[in-house]
This record gives sequence, structure tokens and C-alpha cells, in this order.
Amino acid sequence: MKLKSSIFFISSPLQAICVEEACHHYNIDKYIIYVLDDGRLYQVIKYLKEKKMNYVVYNKKNIFFLDLIKGLICYFLPIKKYYDSLFVGNIYMLKYILLFLPYLRRGACIVRLDDGNIILKYVNENKRQSRSRELLKKIINILTAIKNIKSNILFSVFADELSNSKYLIEKNSLNLLKSKIHGNNNNVFIIGTFIDEFCHDFGITRSLFLIKFKLLISELQKRYPGKKIIYIPHGRESNNEDVVLLCKKLHVDFLKLNECVEIYFSKLESNPIAVLGFASSALFTLHIIFKSVPIINIYLKNSKIVNDEYRVINEVYNRAKIQLLEI
Repeated sequence: MKLKSSIFFISSPLQAICVEEACHHYNIDKYIIYVLDDGRLYQVIKYLKEKKMNYVVYNKKNIFFLDLIKGLICYFLPIKKYYDSLFVGNIYMLKYILLFLPYLRRGACIVRLDDGNIILKYVNENKRQSRSRELLKKIINILTAIKNIKSNILFSVFADELSNSKYLIEKNSLNLLKSKIHGNNNNVFIIGTFIDEFCHDFGITRSLFLIKFKLLISELQKRYPGKKIIYIPHGRESNNEDVVLLCKKLHVDFLKLNECVEIYFSKLESNPIAVLGFASSALFTLHIIFKSVPIINIYLKNSKIVNDEYRVINEVYNRAKIQLLEI
């Protein structure tokens, strides 16, 4: 499929990477990128500036209702529409599809980008959603049908793991990001999680998570004696003073990035010894980027998974040959 022009609506560093990959994959040369701040705006803008890609920050304080009315008027007016595709990073933000839909040409398409692991849940989700969301879906279905706009396309790094006849799934192979470095350094990396959300999903307290974290560091120090262990906190994690102190106590480097984790790793001069994470989507992308580096998913033993999403993630990672470490 070749697309000439597109609107991109994104909010995370991973989605910013997907924008560049999509432009390359679909041969898009005319585009506009709207960025919504989800707490990692600096990382997204830094990446887009480095790639010399133009963007507009969509401020949540803007009056969405007025934008929507303006867009719907545009939809029904017989004026020229400039874009033949809309790429949306925030899968469940249907109102933004409705916002930009009026600017698409007849026969255009709407493509969902990766929004972390959530796309695994999205493809297989069958349960009925809230009334407002169901109403938005019906409105979008009507408006897309009128103009013969395809809205069932996914562009995902998880393409090989997704199977649903309702969707046209195209693979994002991260061809522009794949590492070309050789040789190993002495570093073991742990990609942090959004701890409070993770604890909620596993039905554990933050204090128990920190206990598990200490056990993890002890295990890694046994596995990789004399090697430097580096902890990278999640981009949205701000309440992490306890983790900072614990890392200092355990002789673990605490490295807060000002860029997307995938970009950081792609810039390394030599391969890490291993990369670990707590079911992070970055484990899957780094599995693609580094073919020869052990990628390890951390699973907490004796904890109850409240969110079924993690079961799906563990199954997908297992099929992808991502190792599992139980702590």
C-alpha cells in the first residue's frame, strides 16, 4: 500500500518512532504530526526535532468540542480534502479519529499505530464498551462508510502475533532503527515499569515490589559478577525517590533518559550483555533491534495477575523467544 499524504496523531516516544517507520513503509512524503502530551512530551519532541519532522503540539486545554464542530462542518462541505490517511497512536481515543476524519479524502484509510502492548488486548477485545464509546464507534463507522474510508488497518511490531480477520495487519519491522553495532559492553540494563500501575495490575503493594526488586538485583549480581547494572525508570514515573535510594544502596546505576529507550539503545557503541524488563513493550522492540542480545521478561512469583493483559503479553513474549525470569 502506498500513501502520499497523512495526518499523524501521537502521544508517546514509541509512536514517534512508528511515524518515521510508517513514512518509510508507505512512502509518505506529505504529512502533519499532532502530538498530545501524556507526560513524555519532551522525549517525543526531541526525537521529532532530531529527525527534522514538523509537528504541532495539541494542547488538551484546547476546546475539543469547537474543534469537532469545525471538523464536522468541513466533512459535509464540498471542499478539497488534502490527506489520504490518518495514523492514530492512541488506539482507544476514538474522539481524535472523529476530530481528524473530516480532513480525509474519499477512499482514504485510518491506521492504528502501536501504543505499547495494549494493541495485543485491542485486537482480541470482544466485551461491550461504555455507551459513549459505543456511540462514537457507530458515528465513526457511519462517516467512514459514507466516504469509503478503510478503518481496520494496524501497523504494528506485533504483526506476527496478531490474528483477527476483522483487521488488515501490516508489519512494522523497525527497519530504520535496527542496530548495526557489534561487540558487547559490560552493562546489564533493567527497563523500569510504571510501578504503581504495575502493582495494581499484579495485586501487590509498592513495598513488596521493592522487595522483589532487591531479589532481582541479587540474582543479576550472581549471574553477571563484576558487571554494571543500570536501571532506566519508566518515562511517566515521577514518584521514584524510593527506587533511587534503593539503587544507590544496591550499587545500581539509576539512569533517567531524556529520549525514547529504543533510541538510546540504538545509539550504543556496543551491545549490552542483557536487557530485562517488567513486561514492557520495549522488550519486544529491543528483541527486534538486537537479534543477538538476551532479552528477559521479569515475572513476579506468588503474585496474582489482576489484569489478563499480562497473561497475553507473557504468552506472546514466550513465543518470540524472549526469556522469562521468575523472581
